[in-house]
Amino acid sequence: MTTEEAYRRLEELKGALSRFDWEAVRSMCRDIVDDVWRTSAPPPAPILKEMLNQVRRKRQFVTLERFAEGFLMAGINAPTVRQQYAQTLIEQARFAAAEYGLRSLLGEPKDSSPYREASGLIGRTNKQIYVDAHGLGPAACLPFLERAIESYGASMTRIGLRTTGTTSMWRRCPPAS
Repeated sequence: MTTEEAYRRLEELKGALSRFDWEAVRSMCRDIVDDVWRTSAPPPAPILKEMLNQVRRKRQFVTLERFAEGFLMAGINAPTVRQQYAQTLIEQARFAAAEYGLRSLLGEPKDSSPYREASGLIGRTNKQIYVDAHGLGPAACLPFLERAIESYGASMTRIGLRTTGTTSMWRRCPPAS
């Protein structure tokens, strides 16, 4: 896909999203993936990232899942695509599948953005499991909280935010949704 074609499609996608025309959004996403399959030419990386971000911002998680999965199945294995795919699985409470996919990003260099993003999202996954499991009692929930803290810590240490132990690091974590 040429840069011009990718920009044109991005603008069309933004238009459908701004009109809340979900059927058009699903159709455009399918068409983009179909073209990638036919031509083996994905959109340029920054445009692909923006396409995925636009769909996520409108919280169209099922569409985003299919969109990202289509790219993955077409062999576009970019960290951005894997991260967006995992995020949409988290939003749909499909935590095991999300964490499994995120673990593949932990093979990236530890000082890279994909590694930090994956560590943070694994923390978010475990934190959400902890929050959702509130009725199971402390013994069942605590391991998820511990794993969340460990993952957030790995992510924040890499960008220099962890200062003095778990307490100062944990204050920087977003509240549970």
